[in-house]
Amino acid sequence: MYVIVCGTGQIAYNLTVDLTSRGHEVTVVSLDPELCEHVKERCKCSAIEGFSYDPKVLGDAGIERAETLVGCELTDEENLVVCHLAKVLNPSVRTVALVRSPENDEVYREIAVDIPVNATMTLVLAIEQKVTAANVIALGHLQRTNMDIIGGVISEGSSLADKSVGDLNLPPGVLLISIVRGEELIVPHGGTFLRPGDEIIALAEPSKAPELTSQLSL
Repeated sequence: MYVIVCGTGQIAYNLTVDLTSRGHEVTVVSLDPELCEHVKERCKCSAIEGFSYDPKVLGDAGIERAETLVGCELTDEENLVVCHLAKVLNPSVRTVALVRSPENDEVYREIAVDIPVNATMTLVLAIEQKVTAANVIALGHLQRTNMDIIGGVISEGSSLADKSVGDLNLPPGVLLISIVRGEELIVPHGGTFLRPGDEIIALAEPSKAPELTSQLSL
């Protein structure tokens, strides 16, 4: 996959290192000359020193053939502009951008960002869910539907063990979507029983996530 990374600082550097180590072709666009030199030396990738929201610079970076553009500039305004410009120059490019201010999350989705990465929301999920139970983990957040993805393991002695899905009394706004039992992937229905050791994945409205976490940790 060909990826253009736009930004400065450690996030842009670490992202480039990780993407190139996974075999992706990457071009970095940054105003930071040291970052450009470092990624060229460490990652053996292309780097262009310049404004990421300059059409000529994005053209030189190969925006017309890019599959993904990542905005990790220092401000949300810069990320919005570069993602919008990328869509103008290549409507099929997938845009991913770091959300610096949580209140801009909805604006990102409405304007030009296919996948907003809200670091604050990720931390909130970790605080609310990961610290409450060792067998419960926040897997992510679906931006467009505003649903949290929660994973958990049914432990020995759990109040959910040996109950059918229909008898779980899950709160409204929670949907159990899969059960992994050993090597078997189970799509649950009302008559499916949960067993100790089952790994489950559920979707939950953010306001209902703590209640689901509490049930899983009992």
